Amino acid sequence: MAFLLAVGANTETPFRVMDEYDVFMDPVNRRMATITLLECARDHADFQYIILTPQDLSVSTAAVHAAL
Repeated sequence: MAFLLAVGANTETPFRVMDEYDVFMDPVNRRMATITLLECARDHADFQYIILTPQDLSVSTAAVHAAL
């Protein structure tokens, strides 16, 4: 995750796409990764973030709303 965010910070494309970034994560790491992605998207509002996941994010709903 950190590597992908670092690479995205050094490219000039207007899109950031994260596909199934949390497939093999436990719920705690999934929650923290989702919060990190949302904070990064909030801080870089000039880019468009597309985040795809097959996981149920209802577990981290409160954390996601807190991050926004």
